[in-house]
Amino acid sequence: MMKYTEIELKKTKGIMEHEEKKVKPRNAGLYELPENTHISSAKKNKEMFSNQRLSGIPELDLSISARIKNISVEDAKAHLLAEQQNKKKRQ
Repeated sequence: MMKYTEIELKKTKGIMEHEEKKVKPRNAGLYELPENTHISSAKKNKEMFSNQRLSGIPELDLSISARIKNISVEDAKAHLLAEQQNKKKRQ
């Protein structure tokens, strides 16, 4: 029991004798990930923070006149594009 308590005290103080350290098996390196594959948690947190900020922005309600104007502009664009494609086909 005394030996166990001495070992535990050494572990808590960070003083371990060489023979008490755990030895890794020969193939332990096969299961370790390379350093370039580790994902930085700080980068992940920044991305999550920006996504949270963007999702927190409320959508503005447009008035009916603004909606009708947008629809008419989109129709005009579609009509113009259709005319341009018809001109290309004729040539």
